[in-house]
Amino acid sequence: DDFGKTPLHDACWRAEPSFDTLSLILDSDRDLVNILDTRGSSPLSYIRRENYAAYINFFRSKMDQFWPRRDVAAEGEELAPLLCTRKPHSMPIRDPPGALTMHMAKMVSNGQIPPEDILNAANESDSDTASYMTFSSRGVSTYA
Repeated sequence: DDFGKTPLHDACWRAEPSFDTLSLILDSDRDLVNILDTRGSSPLSYIRRENYAAYINFFRSKMDQFWPRRDVAAEGEELAPLLCTRKPHSMPIRDPPGALTMHMAKMVSNGQIPPEDILNAANESDSDTASYMTFSSRGVSTYA
């Protein structure tokens, strides 16, 4: 999000812990616990004080699964996860094919164009869609 929070930050912020959700997230990437948001807060710093004991029990029960013991003498020091070495927003995600332009998305969100009209235009030929987009971007209320 805009504050660099990961799904694990949000999961830890919940009023009631959801350990199934935490397990799903940590199963996909256990290193998310190391990522700080733009405020410098780790996901674990979002845990409510009244839930500390439950989280401690959860992490103790999962310690061997998520953080198995390592032989540092044989394996060497573990490197920081790649995402921990990057600044927030340094790896932008590209828009998917067929995504609306920012201008069109604003028009839909402001109610200037009904979402159904955008979908219908996308299903027409490229020239029809281009014509529709031209009319829409001029703010014409009737659609080509």
